[in-house]
Formats: sequence, structure tokens, C-alpha cells
Amino acid sequence: MFLPIQVLPKMTTSFKIMLIVLGMTIIAGAEYVLLNPKNTYGGKYAVGPLVDRTKNVLVYTNKQYGFSIDFGRAVSVQENNLSEPALGGHIYSADFSDMSSGESMMMISVSRIEDGFRNASDPLAEPNGMDPLSTRDMEGMIVGHNVRVYNEGKDDAVYVVANKEYQYMIYPGTSMKGQEVSLLKSFSFIQ
Repeated sequence: MFLPIQVLPKMTTSFKIMLIVLGMTIIAGAEYVLLNPKNTYGGKYAVGPLVDRTKNVLVYTNKQYGFSIDFGRAVSVQENNLSEPALGGHIYSADFSDMSSGESMMMISVSRIEDGFRNASDPLAEPNGMDPLSTRDMEGMIVGHNVRVYNEGKDDAVYVVANKEYQYMIYPGTSMKGQEVSLLKSFSFIQ
């Protein structure tokens, strides 16, 4: 926001002060958004403070939310825990990227199944805000559990599986197109 020296003398003092206040407001707003520990829900995915970034993981296990997934190759994981449930009851998400290419492999979003949320009556309900073009149940895809896929084959496809306590929404990334079924078969629930 630096102006050439010859332009500054032509501005009135009140205009200069207004520019300074505007600049400080923008900086303060950006600082608040980036550093505020309160979690928000933005667009399609829940976001929150970075909990962990792990590199070179072949098998990812999350004991807190009771699942494991075997990627069979090195991945980078970025986890987000939410202190308060976001839209639709989202409480956790993990983004997985391929270590060699950096491409997005998948995102898993976890919601608690509880009264007041749509997943209480249907644990395989589509994510909030989604208006699915197609729906298909895949019986026994994950040992002893059904999977429901919304918008199969589309860029916004989501695979939903649930256990007694949580609903898991699995969003395949660009590098997993066409490999979703094999990835789902490597997902398992743990105790």
C-alpha cells in the first residue's frame, strides 16, 4: 500500500488517515481469521486448528474415532479436531495427500451420530447441503458394514459409512479416481 512519493503530498491528511486505518483493519481482520482458535465451518468441509501433520504414513490409525485405513503407499496426513461440532455435527476431519506427487488422495470427515442431526434416523444420510444426483448402497463393502455412495463417478462423490457412534464421510481426491472401491476395502473399524 505504498504510493509514489509525489502522490502522497497531493492527498489530504484525512484521506491519508483513512488509508492507514483501512490498512490496519485489513491486517487485524486477517490476523483474527488466521489466529482465532474458535473453529468455523467453511463451505464443503469442516475446518479447525491443525492438530497434527504426519508424513510417510502407510497405515493411518485414529484410535479416538475408531478407524484405520491402509494406503499401501506413503501419505501425508493433516488432522483437524473441532472443539465444537460444526454444521451437521462434524467434529473431525483428516486430509490425506500422496507423498510422491502431493496430490489429494482423500478426506475423511467424522460426525457424531446423535439426536437432532439427520444421521440419527439414517446413519448413512448424505452430508448436509448435498443434493445428490445418485445414491447407491454397497452392502458389506467394509467388513460387516454397508457403505452408501452419493454421486458415484462424479467429482463431488462421497462414500458414507457408520458405526454405532460415528458417521464417516469419505471424499475421494483426484489421485484416487477409479480406485475408490479398493481404498474403501482398506478402511476398517478398530476398538
